[in-house]
Amino acid sequence: MERLEQIILATLELASKKGLGNVSLQMIADRVGIRKASLFNHIVNKDDLLDKMYAFLRENAKKNVTPMEIDFNKSAYDILVSSFYNYMKICSNPNLNTFYKLIYSERAFDNKAKELVIEETNKMVFATTYLFKELVNRGKIKIDNIEVEAVGYTFALHNFVDFYIDSASLSLETPYKVEDYIKNFLRGKTGEK
Repeated sequence: MERLEQIILATLELASKKGLGNVSLQMIADRVGIRKASLFNHIVNKDDLLDKMYAFLRENAKKNVTPMEIDFNKSAYDILVSSFYNYMKICSNPNLNTFYKLIYSERAFDNKAKELVIEETNKMVFATTYLFKELVNRGKIKIDNIEVEAVGYTFALHNFVDFYIDSASLSLETPYKVEDYIKNFLRGKTGEK
């Protein structure tokens, strides 16, 4: 395991017990078994560490998910449902999910946490906008204002991801189905019933 990965995983472990704001660089160094000064061979400061954690954990989670090849011969509904569950697999990665929970809980008083939440949301909106443009260009859906629809859709699906993951962590069944939301979203946007 590379030293940066050790630092990231130690930070994640400590923060999951104490909260990000309560974890010092000294605590991280102690957990990894190095001197605090040695941390600066890998990070500039705590904000840089959070950036590197986000990039590493997100990329690591994506490695465990088969890249989605969109089959545009399928219905818009099938494409949207499969893209949702693909994203859900990424977010369900235990380390990434823990990191997301940490930054969400810290964003009220930590600007770096806010920035990371905004960055992830922007990535989701960008991907959704791209997908919607492809669906429109291929005649699968009709949307007048793709960017606005993509933002609303992304925010709704992001809440589904959180709700599904939280429900699963408590072993609760959810009465709310993303498939129902997607069917409703597509109503009047496709020639499909």
